Amino acid sequence: MSNGINFDSFFTETITDNNGISVCDVNAGLNNLYKNFNEHFNSFELTQRYFVPEGEEGYPDLIAAKSAFGSQAYWWWVLLINRQDDGLEGIKKNWVYSIIDSVQVNTFNNISTSANEASNDKRIGTVVELN
Repeated sequence: MSNGINFDSFFTETITDNNGISVCDVNAGLNNLYKNFNEHFNSFELTQRYFVPEGEEGYPDLIAAKSAFGSQAYWWWVLLINRQDDGLEGIKKNWVYSIIDSVQVNTFNNISTSANEASNDKRIGTVVELN
């Protein structure tokens, strides 16, 4: 099992493109991430409210390091838990963001990994040829 902080852990599936090259299956990764996150969103317990001071706007990695997460590696969880899709524009000065702790992230990741391994329906969308 993964340590839970690695965003890449959701993007381990590969597909073979039209040129016979094995590439990351982004569709499956996003499907895995959002499906599992939405199913477990209500089970997360808020650990901290983090006020973004001047100079930290647009830096989810700083917020992750200075908050209850305690590591820059959780930057994408700052965005995910606060439903932000843009790391630069979504983190604003003088706003308060919700933070959970790393134990909850690790638990979520372990549950998600097990669910992903058991699922046969991992893809969304279609394969697109990129040349």
